[in-house]
Amino acid sequence: MTETNVEAPSVEKNGRQHYRMFIDGQWVDTPEHYDVLNPATGEVTRTVAKGSTDHVDLAVAAARRAFDAGTWRNTPPVERAAVIDRAAGMVAARMEELALGVSLETGMPIKLARAMSVGFPFMQMQHYAELTRKYEWTRSAPV
Repeated sequence: MTETNVEAPSVEKNGRQHYRMFIDGQWVDTPEHYDVLNPATGEVTRTVAKGSTDHVDLAVAAARRAFDAGTWRNTPPVERAAVIDRAAGMVAARMEELALGVSLETGMPIKLARAMSVGFPFMQMQHYAELTRKYEWTRSAPV
């Protein structure tokens, strides 16, 4: 599989963390953005790119090309597991940042955000990577 440049999804913009969209292997920003508010204070905690229907069309077209190319389905299971492990590692490396973002956006207590909104998906990724490694992908049918 080819490596994708997965730099930080956020940049500093107007003194706040700003999140871009990831479309077709590239970070895409827009002149307009959505404000993400802390429900307890009403304070803008970060911004996110305001995607349009054109962005949706680009993302769907990229997904279609990726599907038609068959790269993922033709990737050996052990390599798929490595990709899932790498993604899980990225989540683990940013666990506190992600949990804080969930907490600030939803008002969820940080411990709950860390466990349910970040920790549980991280554990699921680890679980599926392990299943991918252990599953018997081919077996003989009874004759």
